[in-house]
Amino acid sequence: MTAIGPFSSEDDVWALRAMREILDASRAATAPGVLAQGCRALHDGACEGASVDVGKYERVSLDWLAGIEPPICALVAGLTGRVRAARTARSASGGEVIGRDDLVIVRAALADAIAWKQHARQAGVSRYRALAVALGGDDE
Repeated sequence: MTAIGPFSSEDDVWALRAMREILDASRAATAPGVLAQGCRALHDGACEGASVDVGKYERVSLDWLAGIEPPICALVAGLTGRVRAARTARSASGGEVIGRDDLVIVRAALADAIAWKQHARQAGVSRYRALAVALGGDDE
């Protein structure tokens, strides 16, 4: 899951494609609970992507939140995803956090380097791929 946010307002949250899709599915549904299911999936994906284990009490609380406050679910998912991105950047850089804009540049540079190494049949491409994956990029 791509990190979402930060948000300046609730309107920013509802402007997210994921939230619009959840709301559209809820409006089109004939059974109740579709909005809550979509919000659960949003924060479950963020927790899974961040390798966060969710305890029983946390699960109950997140399920409750999904049923009554969809924008807050997106906010929690956004915070969780951004923590993962910051942690990934910090660990990949030996402790220093890479800003989001710089991380995009680093990922693109790694993709270029991987492509060049493959084209030139140079050794070491696996280390480049591993770093790209650690930074949340593709392994190709």
